[in-house]
Amino acid sequence: MNDLDERWSRLQVPSAALHGFELKPGSGVWLSLDNEGRRCVLLRNDSDKPSGTRLFETKGVAASIEDLKLADHPVSPWIVVVCRDYRYWEPFLAFADSLHEEMKGKQEDNVSLTLRVLRTWRWLWSTDPEGLTRETAVGLVGELWFLIRWAGIGGALDAWCGPEGSLHDFVGHEVSVEVKTSQSAAGNGPTHRITGLQQLTPLRTGTLYLFSVVIAPDNTAGNTLSKLVDIGLAALQNDPARREQFLRKLSSVGWAAPLSKQFDLPFRVVSEQLYEVGDTFPALTLVSFPNGMPAAVTAVSYSLDMSHCQDWRVAQSAEEGRMYLEGLTL
Repeated sequence: MNDLDERWSRLQVPSAALHGFELKPGSGVWLSLDNEGRRCVLLRNDSDKPSGTRLFETKGVAASIEDLKLADHPVSPWIVVVCRDYRYWEPFLAFADSLHEEMKGKQEDNVSLTLRVLRTWRWLWSTDPEGLTRETAVGLVGELWFLIRWAGIGGALDAWCGPEGSLHDFVGHEVSVEVKTSQSAAGNGPTHRITGLQQLTPLRTGTLYLFSVVIAPDNTAGNTLSKLVDIGLAALQNDPARREQFLRKLSSVGWAAPLSKQFDLPFRVVSEQLYEVGDTFPALTLVSFPNGMPAAVTAVSYSLDMSHCQDWRVAQSAEEGRMYLEGLTL
């Protein structure tokens, strides 16, 4: 907890006038609490929008214009951005810092500026803090490892469809890739759970690959979920639109840095291998049931032991795999 966060936490819930303090002296950005004890960021309303105007609303934050009395200041209209969930408090302070930075040399009124910054942060405000499970986090590690280390985030970000619930995690013009991540191995290779008969059905046009990655907890390793995200953001630092796209994809599976720390455990990569899924690949598909599925069977999932799939392996490193993944670029 930094000094500002600690000072914010010591504010009293107001019974009349709000108590608060400026983020930085003269910044025009005030930190306060509302009468429900929720954290608020305040800016003076210098627009012609009247009090009572609702400006922005998500499950994480809401913004409106209200007539308020702040400490020794007279009653006046303020832009009030309220944080509705204590789990967002840490990024909410970062949001206030972002407002302050954007106010330097601004050429718009405070309402327009606030809305612009809120929309920049909308990937966080729309994230479900309960959306990321341990299983989902492990799968996300595998997808990010493939996206950053193998496919290249600059060219393959558009092809990353895992967060949208696509049949395959990566879909390009000529190549699709299904990513499977395991924390354990069976026999001489990992075992992956295959969901349904369509997941490893060879493509009619193009090539389907299965990327298998095995990770193991290791406190001495330098890999974590957050570090993978940071590497991806750094690679996109000169392209704000693509950074926003990356963060939006992450938020759709429930990831947000301040909300996902419980899953940020260090790991090492035990193995990473790419397999070509063709007609002879040892997978169950609809072709495996020429007479059709039994009427009583409504869903199929099965385990695939990769130690029996070596004949279909085409690469064991990103360098070897790059030639197979050129068709991922959209």
